[in-house]
Amino acid sequence: MVSTTPSANSIRHTLNVPRLCGAIALTWSIALPTGADILRWGGMVDPPQLDAAFVVFSIDTEQQKATIASLPWNLPATTLEHNSQFWTGHIGGQQIAVMGSGEAGKSYTIEMMKIGPLGPAKGTLQWMPPLGSIEGVRAFGGSLDLPGMELDITIRLAEVDGALQAEIDIPLQLVDATPLRMTASDGVQHTLVLDAPTPAELIVTETPSGLTCTFTQASVKLDVNLKPTSATSTMQRPQTPKPPFPYTEDSIRVRHPEGHTLAGTLTIPQGSGPHPAVVLISGSGSQDRDETLFGHKPFWVLADHLSRHGIAVLRYDDRGVGESHPGNATLSDDTSLDYAGDVELLVDHLRTRGDIDPTHIGLMGHSEGGLIAPIVAAKRQDAVHFIVLLAGPGVPGGDILSAQVEAMLLAAGESPEQVAEVTKRQGAVLDAVVSDAPDEEIRALIRGLIEAQMVMADATADMTVDDDTVDTAMAQLSSAWMRAFLDLDPAEHLAKVRCPVLALNGALDLQVPVDQNLPAIKQAVQSGGGDVTIHRLEGLNHLFQPATKGTLDEYPRIETTFDPAAMAIITNWIRTQVGLTQ
Repeated sequence: MVSTTPSANSIRHTLNVPRLCGAIALTWSIALPTGADILRWGGMVDPPQLDAAFVVFSIDTEQQKATIASLPWNLPATTLEHNSQFWTGHIGGQQIAVMGSGEAGKSYTIEMMKIGPLGPAKGTLQWMPPLGSIEGVRAFGGSLDLPGMELDITIRLAEVDGALQAEIDIPLQLVDATPLRMTASDGVQHTLVLDAPTPAELIVTETPSGLTCTFTQASVKLDVNLKPTSATSTMQRPQTPKPPFPYTEDSIRVRHPEGHTLAGTLTIPQGSGPHPAVVLISGSGSQDRDETLFGHKPFWVLADHLSRHGIAVLRYDDRGVGESHPGNATLSDDTSLDYAGDVELLVDHLRTRGDIDPTHIGLMGHSEGGLIAPIVAAKRQDAVHFIVLLAGPGVPGGDILSAQVEAMLLAAGESPEQVAEVTKRQGAVLDAVVSDAPDEEIRALIRGLIEAQMVMADATADMTVDDDTVDTAMAQLSSAWMRAFLDLDPAEHLAKVRCPVLALNGALDLQVPVDQNLPAIKQAVQSGGGDVTIHRLEGLNHLFQPATKGTLDEYPRIETTFDPAAMAIITNWIRTQVGLTQ
């Protein structure tokens, strides 16, 4: 409820700091696997250390992998490998170990031996197959009208073994095929619960034209009419690379001195080499090597394009994600400076390889990655020979947050007076955080900000700001990452960069606004005597997709992953820097 941008762990590859601008409060993605080969169960599990929570467990019978997820425990959809009698994996620096027994069409008895610091915990899960593949499934879609965006949702209903089941998609929150608990039904009106850290209740009523839905979460209550729609996703991602590939791929594993392992994929062009290379650095939040978002894989698209044009590319899973195992490291207090250390390690690894030219290694960072790249380049002038900043910040985080909120709300058609009030109140909150004001003072300012957001959202007058919402905002603002984001000034690092710099921003970027950041990057680099080329790209959003408004709700609807003309600018510039013919 704190952010109309999903939080730093939900819309994961933007500069997605909490914007403190009212919305539905889902903290993690829970994009669950679907398809005919997926067996899935869901139900309540009650560990001794926490309140009981709804858990979803699924098994991919073809890939022989499992997935576990629980929004109330902030446990995103996490892939597990089978190891002897256990399913094991990692998330956010914590180990997961699960065992159980069950079969399709029946219940599943699950025992969580370890979920991070939790465990053991047991529960009996109900058979809840993905509804998209159930015969007779009915799907209904519509949009929740929030300040700054329209939030698309799809609800599916289907009979499973004689009982009605429901699931929901919220693409912008990375909620996909997620079961809803049905707590009441009279055959026409159904009360559904989306279990999350702040639970949401959906009261849906079947009508001849679809569903009427009242969505309530914390202090937000919204009504929406849902119309019949396709039961399966129709989103196409035509740029996702497909074999055969005219380059080779090498799996990379590098152990960090602090104990975690970084894993990635190095795409190597044809020819004997040695080849120029670039390391791709993702934006905020825990992301895989492809920067996967809404089915888009922009880093894979970039790597494929660059390696087809003679440039080796290393893309990697963030620490604690995918194959980048955390070891014994504690990752909860990581900041951009910690992530910069990971990039240094990967650059040093590339310098040891015979197929990579150590005199032509560069960095390309998107969003927060565009902050990390100059940090590394300024420190390692011996090793980094060019950098590319994709929607990178040029001003401190607090300034970006203020401009971001204003731009998004105005683009969504909110009144300038209400936007000014929300922006002013958010500025007061951030100023209090930066100045280390007492917690109670910050909490009072947060409460006032959320009240202003509720007025903008036309929330009912009798609704109040609950303590859980304020607590969530306080936790976000108090994180080590957020504190560092507010304190770091990109200009200090950009001024120390001595290698060539290419900076690109979409003119419709509302998250790192172009007019605020692109000139600031140019000024900072030139102030230190550096070489910088900038491009303002008309019609492109923060993800470098061709867009209409640049608002967040457009992201999953756009089929293009990365604008081809923007990729051509990047590729031609890098080839020039490394001495390849055009």
